[in-house]
Amino acid sequence: KLAQLNALRNEREEGGFEFERRLNEIRGKIRDKMNEKELIYRNHTANETKLEKLRDESDKLSSHLWDEYELTRAAAVELDYPALTKEDRGATV
Repeated sequence: KLAQLNALRNEREEGGFEFERRLNEIRGKIRDKMNEKELIYRNHTANETKLEKLRDESDKLSSHLWDEYELTRAAAVELDYPALTKEDRGATV
């Protein structure tokens, strides 16, 4: 009977070790996913900031176009003016 109980205990311990191994593996995967989520969130936040800056710049340019020429962007496009380059943009604002 003692040998049978020892065998049962060994079997349970091995099952427990396997459970711990799988649990640690899952924890590692969770940690990796959380790190990935954090990186994605940081990138998203940076992109949102860039988008907001671009929208502000677009609004400034639209206001400048209206203040100086009383034209909307659509009206300027209809007049077939050439697009501003980066070099020209600094001189106009």
